[in-house]
This record gives sequence, C-alpha cells and structure tokens, in this order.
Amino acid sequence: MKLLLDVGNSRIKSALCEEGRLHSYQACQYSKREIEVTFDSMLSERTELEQIVVASVAGKAVSSHIRTYFSRHCSAGINFIESSHEAKGVTNAYAEPAQLGVDRWLAMIAAWNYYKAPLCVVDCGTAVTIDFVSNEGHHLGGYIVPGTYLMAASLDANTQQISINSAVKDVTITPGLNTESCIKNGVVLTMKSLVEAACLQFTKTLESTILCVLTGGDAEQLMTSLDVDVEFEPHLVLNGIAILTGDAG
Repeated sequence: MKLLLDVGNSRIKSALCEEGRLHSYQACQYSKREIEVTFDSMLSERTELEQIVVASVAGKAVSSHIRTYFSRHCSAGINFIESSHEAKGVTNAYAEPAQLGVDRWLAMIAAWNYYKAPLCVVDCGTAVTIDFVSNEGHHLGGYIVPGTYLMAASLDANTQQISINSAVKDVTITPGLNTESCIKNGVVLTMKSLVEAACLQFTKTLESTILCVLTGGDAEQLMTSLDVDVEFEPHLVLNGIAILTGDAG
C-alpha cells in the first residue's frame, strides 16, 4: 500500500493507493511547526505502508520534518516528486523545469491525461494558479495570484476600519451590503473575472474551445460563478501523483 501526500502551504491532502485505486482521501489544515501532530491524527495505517510519495511546495524544512517523521514511524521508502521537462505526455514550458511548482505540474499531468484536450487548469488554494495546456500536451505558461483568503487578509492587515471575521466562504458575486460582504464578494468576483479572461485569451490564441479544470480548496465556490465550461476534480494533484508513478491510467 502506498501513501500519497499533497503538501501545500496551508493544507495537507492524502490518499492511500492499492492496486491502482485511490481511497481514504483526507485533507486538513496544518501548522509547519506541528506537522508531526497533523500526521499522528491523519494516519492510522502507516505501519502497513510500503512506499510514501510526496509532492510538497512547503519548503525544505517541512520536507525534512516529513522524512524524519516517517523514518521514525514506519519502514516505508519515501520519494519526493519534482517537476521535470516532460512526463506522461505533458511538456513543461519552464526553461528550468524544477522551478515550476510540483502541484501545478501534477495537476496538469492529471488533467491532460483525463481529457486530452486544450485546458485551463486552475488550482484554488492559498495561491491561485492558472496554467494552460494545449491539445498536444504542451504547457503554454500560466499565472499566479493570491488566493481568496490572502486577498481579503491583505485588506484586513493593511487598512483601517476594515475587518474580516471569517474565511471567504459561502459568498456571491452580488454587491455587498456591508464592508465584510463587499470584500468577500469582491474577491470572488475578481477570481471569476480573472479565470474567464484567461480562458477567453487562451481560446483566441489557440482558435479553439478549451475546458477549464478546477481543483483546490476554494474551487467549488468559484465554479458556481463561472460562465465557462468547467470540470471539478477535487483530488487532481493526488491523481497526478498516481499517474506519474504508474499507479493510475
């Protein structure tokens, strides 16, 4: 049995993989200083693990903590994935492939292998990343912007008489009727406008229709407001790990 880990800046997602099938999906917030506590609460079957495969964008210190934790608690080998020039039919646009965030790379690999069509792959996490993939599997570049929470929090931290009392959830794109709803709804409208404009630009460039594939913690919220063709894939990065390691088609 393999353990697949998608380690982001604020959340860890995991799945177990057996005979090409992913199951036991989990996701939770974590503190980089207390990552061992997070794993203790998430993982009850670690003694049965044969291999651990990690995709992390959380930095070298977190990766070191992960190695140390699993070396203490199980005998499974551990492998950290890095972005490469080409994998599973997808070609990286970066001149230095390893500089592309591995979460973006894996999301593109999974999305293209699922749909094999021109794609706009959007990961709605702490940061929102937008990447374009051609019909031939060529990565054509992308965008990175702050996620909904970071956008709202920047106003909270850098302005007077503005306070955000909860996460940017369950909002609409209608004009707000108080300061907090003005900010939250404005942030979601900004994301909607960005994704739709990016899709339109890409469609014109390719002279072809494209499919927008969404993943990440805020994806469902954004999906309901988009006026483009959308598919929601909640476990896209984990699925990308499985495809890259030959555990899924």
